[in-house]
Amino acid sequence: MPLKKKFISKKEPSKNAQSQYGKYLFGGEDAGDRIYGDVIEPDKRLESKILGIITDYIDGFFSKNGKTIINAKTMSYFKMLNQVKNDYPEILMPPIGKTVYRGIFVPFSLYDHLLQYVNVNWKNIDADNITKQLLSAFKGQSFMFKPHTNVQSFSTNKTISKGFMYNTPKFIYNDYNSKKLKYPICLSFLLSTTVNKEDYLFNSKFLSIIGQYEEDEVIRIGNHPVECKIEDLHTEIL
Repeated sequence: MPLKKKFISKKEPSKNAQSQYGKYLFGGEDAGDRIYGDVIEPDKRLESKILGIITDYIDGFFSKNGKTIINAKTMSYFKMLNQVKNDYPEILMPPIGKTVYRGIFVPFSLYDHLLQYVNVNWKNIDADNITKQLLSAFKGQSFMFKPHTNVQSFSTNKTISKGFMYNTPKFIYNDYNSKKLKYPICLSFLLSTTVNKEDYLFNSKFLSIIGQYEEDEVIRIGNHPVECKIEDLHTEIL
């Protein structure tokens, strides 16, 4: 069977990279046949460990009640891959310069600021009207996204990312039912930003093969703030 060459690096990886990951990244029994069309090289122990973490991440293993929790040890493996992007670019290099999107739930601390631009009848809430007013005030505006976790998923597919605005997580309903929330609504943004080489990781086609779904996903490494643009907004009544 001829190998699939789209994930084989055009130049040979450095000796240091090969000592850790081999000539073909993830070319062993766990994923080699899916990535390259055949098992072409046994995975080193580090490779197998990292591949398992990637699979767990995209399968949602690190998510609980709508929150993603990545500990320092797990984060260190993502950082290791980030350091060898130039050695295995066909798998690890993100789509530099492309626009990516992410649906997020607006921090409750921002509700007072946002809702001062909206006229709301709280006895008869019209979610669509709230959305319309907020979009009029904020669509296209800059928004500094401050992640609560040090690994985040973005997508080059705007429609797919928009879908995540509608999946209100359980913890928001729990906070509302325990009277921790001031307002009986949940607000979510669709954000956009531009991929750079330093902060993003993975060819989305590789992640689609490993996760066996098409979400055009790339991963951002680090929890430092990133400037985004507000593309869309959704209001959900709790």
